[in-house]
Amino acid sequence: MTSSPTSSRLIDIAMKKLHDFLVTLLDNSHNHSHRPGMQLNDEDRAHKRTELMLAAACGHQQVIRALLKENVNLETKDNEGMTAVLYAALFGQSDAMKMLVHHGADVNAKSKSGRGVLHEAAMAYSATYPGGHVGIVEPAIAAGVNALLAAGADPGAKDIVEDTPLMSACCKAHLEVVKELLENNSDAYVSAKDKDGYAAMNYAMMHNEDSIAVPIMRALIAAGADVNSKMDKGRGQGFSLHYMATLQKKTACADLLLSAGAHRDDCGLRQQDGSRLMSRLARSQKLMSSIYMCCAKLYSTHPDGRRANHVRASEAQSAVLLLIERVRA
Repeated sequence: MTSSPTSSRLIDIAMKKLHDFLVTLLDNSHNHSHRPGMQLNDEDRAHKRTELMLAAACGHQQVIRALLKENVNLETKDNEGMTAVLYAALFGQSDAMKMLVHHGADVNAKSKSGRGVLHEAAMAYSATYPGGHVGIVEPAIAAGVNALLAAGADPGAKDIVEDTPLMSACCKAHLEVVKELLENNSDAYVSAKDKDGYAAMNYAMMHNEDSIAVPIMRALIAAGADVNSKMDKGRGQGFSLHYMATLQKKTACADLLLSAGAHRDDCGLRQQDGSRLMSRLARSQKLMSSIYMCCAKLYSTHPDGRRANHVRASEAQSAVLLLIERVRA
């Protein structure tokens, strides 16, 4: 999954600013003429960020509480369409997020990228990720997701590239969040696909190492994920999960799929005479992009005898020979 411009900018903010915010916290704010708050700089003002947004991103509950007493607008948006609760969700500030939700923040608010509160909470930057926050751990993130679901957040919401919160959680390897999202949700939710034809199983497998992906995939399979699912659009149209696992050398993932009933599919790349090229091509990471770009012309024989892409054999052979030459080069 490609990071949205919004998320990339916010990660930069986290790395550069959040730990250096100048916070004015008065021990007894009712005895002073000034309330506690977050100090906005020129960049914040230019992006229309508010004190509440910054307090939410940093998890400063005392500041949030003081601002809420002044009846600030919870749904004010910055230039990217982010509200305070979206900031709290993105940076894994579960307690701040729950406080805002308790006071009426919209749990289905979306930014300009279409990412909602559940999307951001499911993909929150915990302490184990670059740009994440020390002390932000997965159980807390999962608890925040649970609170959002209880407050009516839509688990099936899609952003502008049709990613779901479940896909976001699988991408970030948040197993506990995946389990929260899977509970009481339908098979259709587990099998939903993004605009490129990727389902949650693809996200878990593509973005994580074997040892991390397997427990997530087990949870998805237990919830009804189709182990024989194939990409039905995009550059990898016709590719099965087992084929993708084999291509990416995800041995444990491939074995799990087979044990769960997946059909073996490790012969996606063939010449017209049927000789296998899989092992040779898979060894070259540099060829991965070429494989995807040329997939519409690859000769791929399936168990039913049909070529998945319905191209002439001569075209398929030419495409494969081109890939062979790149391997040799």
